[in-house]
Amino acid sequence: MSNKFETLHANYLDPPYPKVWGYDWKGDEIYVGDEYYDMDGDYVQVDNIEEYLKSTHLNTSIRIAGE
Repeated sequence: MSNKFETLHANYLDPPYPKVWGYDWKGDEIYVGDEYYDMDGDYVQVDNIEEYLKSTHLNTSIRIAGE
């Protein structure tokens, strides 16, 4: 009986770690249940989409029309 109590107590104190599903374009972990975009094979977490788009699609300098 005490073994069952100790097991339950240990599980209560140490919740299971989230399961890693994969890695995003920066090498950060994507966990099961996280939302992400698949951008031509690059996994991009929802919170990082702006940074990704700036780094991959806005890599030229700003130009001014007429100059």
